[in-house]
Amino acid sequence: MEYQVQYRYERRWVVLARFPTRNEARDDVAQRISLFVADGFKHGDVVRDFRVRGVTVAEAA
Repeated sequence: MEYQVQYRYERRWVVLARFPTRNEARDDVAQRISLFVADGFKHGDVVRDFRVRGVTVAEAA
């Protein structure tokens, strides 16, 4: 299983990155959110637009 970092763009979820472990994916999301917050976005608005999704290898291909 791989873990995808996804971002909601309008009504679709876009895959930004893929990781072998959930912890790596969550760390990546935290880093991306902190960059948005540093640029002045509100934390609550940015958090809901990211997700980490576990995907089987067959589904990812």
